[in-house]
Amino acid sequence: MMPLVSRVSRHVQGVQWAQLDPAVQARVPIAILDLLGCAAAGYRLGVHQAWVKTMVTSAGPPESTLWCHNNIRLPAAHAALVNGAIAHHIEMDDGNPRASVHGGVTVVPVALAVGEVVRASGEEVLTAVVAGYDAAVACGRAIVRGMTAHRLHEPSMVGCFGATATAARLLGLPADRIAASLGLAGALMPFGPFEAFTKGAPVKDLYGGWPAFIGVMAAQLTKAGLSGSRDLFEAAADGVGSALLHAPV
Repeated sequence: MMPLVSRVSRHVQGVQWAQLDPAVQARVPIAILDLLGCAAAGYRLGVHQAWVKTMVTSAGPPESTLWCHNNIRLPAAHAALVNGAIAHHIEMDDGNPRASVHGGVTVVPVALAVGEVVRASGEEVLTAVVAGYDAAVACGRAIVRGMTAHRLHEPSMVGCFGATATAARLLGLPADRIAASLGLAGALMPFGPFEAFTKGAPVKDLYGGWPAFIGVMAAQLTKAGLSGSRDLFEAAADGVGSALLHAPV
């Protein structure tokens, strides 16, 4: 059977807005607006002002807009990180329990950040959001049991695949490079201990932003020639990485 990342990559490349069910088309703008509302609420609470200031003063070229920050712009990956983290703060962003993923908080920041860089049309951004949600759910369902067994925060890890698919679609990568970028995302995904969530540590909000950052970086690095494993989900549980994805404790 074709590896999962290859099957997902073909879908990510091939999905077309005009061919989507009208009910799906209607939901995408709502998902974006919902996430932007979460971000506005998170920003107003002001919890992350200090580290966001550090990001603003240390990052690179001004590519993508920081939400709620008076036209401040950062490199696309850094903007996605900040926007995703702030949006995740109030814990009201959408979710999919079957894949244990918060789709919007990782996909939408990437779609808007990368879309801004490549000057994508509205339809291209909306389609990339759909591709990202689909990829996150498809990949998440394959690995959620292993992460749960190890008390890892599933959305912080699963979200990397949705974010990567979104960025790869907007960067115009062909299917084989999208597959490579999804494999790379699996290699770069965070080790998200669940205690940060249960103990209320502020770093928990990065579980929304960091996968967005990983997604942009994975797609950009793949475009530059780097690759990840194509059999990420099919490999036997013969080491630490694959055991985290597949095996119960």
